[in-house]
Amino acid sequence: MRPSEYLPQRGRCRQELPFLRRHLATPSEESPQPPPLPKAIVFEVGTNDWKRYDEWPPAAATPKSLYLHPGGKLSFDPPPATGGAEYDEWVSDPAKPVPYINEIAIGMTRAHMTDDQRFASSRTDVKVWESDVLTEDVTIVGAFTASLTVSTSGTDSDFVVKLIDVYTGDYPNPSPNPKGLEMGGYQQLVRAEPFRGK
Repeated sequence: MRPSEYLPQRGRCRQELPFLRRHLATPSEESPQPPPLPKAIVFEVGTNDWKRYDEWPPAAATPKSLYLHPGGKLSFDPPPATGGAEYDEWVSDPAKPVPYINEIAIGMTRAHMTDDQRFASSRTDVKVWESDVLTEDVTIVGAFTASLTVSTSGTDSDFVVKLIDVYTGDYPNPSPNPKGLEMGGYQQLVRAEPFRGK
């Protein structure tokens, strides 16, 4: 069972039905106009719960930045200033592009947002920066913006930045587990931002 498959369908219907009634149904004496909806109704992955917010992004949200550090490190702290510019490089073959899913499919698959990303991170043309193990929960809401300084020897290059939640090595497998998923080390996509370079 992938994370998307345990999204509670009944809970989803409880969120969608008021929206449909408010915007599609014609009010009558028998069914008056439903009450106003909150600004945002969001399914929070991790807690597997629906959250309702009167403003978006939520008032309690604070902007944060993640920084790429030398040696494949990722941190909320900016890297120390050095005398020269740090950079990473890799070889990318346009004839063997990095796929967005680990299977052959026509069009976008339903589960592509929750597919295990380990198939991509093991490639030599994919660069990975990883943070230390988080000591407290982090909830990510609102806009996700990636800022890169890049150069390429080709005429065209695509850059796809992914923010991924890596499960602990001892994370339990689902039960039942008909697909034989190994959740220890599972890499779940949080957000992705593609760039077209020319």
